[in-house]
Amino acid sequence: MPDAAWTNGIISPLSEATVGINDAGFRQGYGVFETLRGYNGRVFRLESHLERMQAGAAYLRIAVDMTTVKNAVGQTLQASGLTTARVRPVITAGYGGRMTVSVTVETYQPPSEADYQNGLRATVVAIRRYSKSPIYRYKTLNQIENTLAAAEANRQGADEAILLNENGEVAETNRGNIFLVKDRVLRTPDPEAGILPGITRVTILEIARTLGIRTIEGRITLEDLTNADEVFITSSLIEVMPLTSIGGTVVTNGRAGTITAELHRAYRSTVSASLT
Repeated sequence: MPDAAWTNGIISPLSEATVGINDAGFRQGYGVFETLRGYNGRVFRLESHLERMQAGAAYLRIAVDMTTVKNAVGQTLQASGLTTARVRPVITAGYGGRMTVSVTVETYQPPSEADYQNGLRATVVAIRRYSKSPIYRYKTLNQIENTLAAAEANRQGADEAILLNENGEVAETNRGNIFLVKDRVLRTPDPEAGILPGITRVTILEIARTLGIRTIEGRITLEDLTNADEVFITSSLIEVMPLTSIGGTVVTNGRAGTITAELHRAYRSTVSASLT
């Protein structure tokens, strides 16, 4: 059953899954989600994703048993039979006092090796993050800013949108956390910049330290990005993806940098080791 769904305990083909029109997730964007990548029927750092999801649900005052969500992820992955999948658990406030819990598992085509070599073109968009807002710390269903940012970037001929905060500092992109490399030092915005504390972000920082690469979490300007030796973004789906052009300025001669590639190899090794 490729492209499967689990909705309040019922597994079905994704095309047959439904949620009520009165559901608060549909009407108000009142809920949280995670986007995971399935590797041969398993998920890397599932517990970390579920912990963040539970924190988001608690912030929204939605009480949920995360064991149910964890089991639903496993059951839906197994039902789909997919070896490479996009997995999305969702918790909403539901309707009439009953929350909605769902998991979708869909076919996922990851970027090619050529994509990882050539990287993405990025541009700064007008939408700003507000660094003091707690909302950005969770993956809520209110994703309109990211959607509009991506659309603006596409209109500019770019693949990825870079969002600054109200102080003009680099926050993140519409799809992931952002990193730069300068003189073999790995830098990324501090969580206080108004970013989602990504699971892959944390993993890359851990890996870099084991490789002896100095890491700094702090303030990053747009000038820092355009003057960097390498720039890349991270997310569970795309893993480690270079940004090889920022606002028309070419980065790393338009190809993946050596440290970016090293970190990506190490990330994949970490994933494989944890799932064996």
